[in-house]
Amino acid sequence: MPREKFHTLTEPMFYILLCLREECCGMDIMSKVDHMTGGRVNVGPGTLYNLLEQFLSAEMIYETKVVGRRRSY
Repeated sequence: MPREKFHTLTEPMFYILLCLREECCGMDIMSKVDHMTGGRVNVGPGTLYNLLEQFLSAEMIYETKVVGRRRSY
C-alpha cells in the first residue's frame, strides 16, 4: 500500500515549508535552510525545485511573483 503523499515530511520538506512562512525565491530558500540547520541539511536545486513543484500541485503553496526566471513563493 503506497503511503499518502505528504503524510509525513522529510527534513528538507519541513525546512522548505518553514522558509515559506515569508515570501522568498528558491535561492533564498536554499540559503535559509543552510543557515537554520548550521549546514546540517543541504537542499540542492534538484530536490528544492522538485519539491516546490509538488507543493504547488498539492496547492500547499502558491507563486506570488515571477520576474524572469526568478519565482517567489
